[in-house]
Amino acid sequence: MLDFSFSTEQETMRRLFRDFAESVLLPRYREWDAKEEFPWEQWNRMAEIGLTGMTISEQYGGAGMGYVEAGIAAEEVGRGILTVPTR
Repeated sequence: MLDFSFSTEQETMRRLFRDFAESVLLPRYREWDAKEEFPWEQWNRMAEIGLTGMTISEQYGGAGMGYVEAGIAAEEVGRGILTVPTR
C-alpha cells in the first residue's frame, strides 16, 4: 500500500506557507490586483521563507527541493487567492 502522506518537514512547510499566504498576501491581494501592482516587498519576504527558487539546485542559489514541495507551496499560496473576487 502506498503512503501519500506528507513528511514532517513537508507538513511544517505547508503550515508556514499557508500562514504566510493568509496573513501577508491575502489581505492585500485585491489592492494589488486593482492597482495592477506586483508586490516586490512580499516577493522578497517569500524568498526569505523559501517560497522562491524551490526546485533550483543549491549550487545555483536555489533550495534544491522537489516538485512535491513546489506543489505544496503553489497550492498554499494559490488556494485563498483563487477565492478572492477581483475587479
